[in-house]
Amino acid sequence: MLTITQPAYERLSEMLSDRPEDVAVRIFLDEGRARIRPDRKRSGDKVLKHDGRTVLLFDKQAARHLDERTLGIRQTENGPRLRLQRV
Repeated sequence: MLTITQPAYERLSEMLSDRPEDVAVRIFLDEGRARIRPDRKRSGDKVLKHDGRTVLLFDKQAARHLDERTLGIRQTENGPRLRLQRV
């Protein structure tokens, strides 16, 4: 199961602050790598909320890839970035 750190939840909330309420961050697989993009909920999606707002979406295929991982933050020269790590 995917674990999300509090700083990652906060970063997701920041990323969505200027987006409509029905938009969240989607984790999807692209050539076997996890990617993210803003998107709307689709049938069958797993949904994670923070402070009452949906912040993260992923489908069954991505869910299998995310098992035993943690979504956290890494600091870069351009500020905090989301990062998936194996547990």
